[in-house]
Amino acid sequence: ARYAELLAEYLKCARGTRAVIGAGASVTGTAVVDGAFVGAGADIDGATRVERSALLSSPAEPVRVRDGACVSDSVLQW
Repeated sequence: ARYAELLAEYLKCARGTRAVIGAGASVTGTAVVDGAFVGAGADIDGATRVERSALLSSPAEPVRVRDGACVSDSVLQW
């Protein structure tokens, strides 16, 4: 029970309403990017939405989200 309380408090503090787009990342043809961290070198092209998620990308190991993908409440890494 205590863990659940601590987790809920942490998540309340960690959530955001803005997106952070890293250096060299590309976002094209995507309707919604909200409350997301998009790491350096990520490539988002033609996705339906990316929200409340972290794309742990780097130029050496880019994360790619494409072709109608809908990413919510997720952590993605190459």
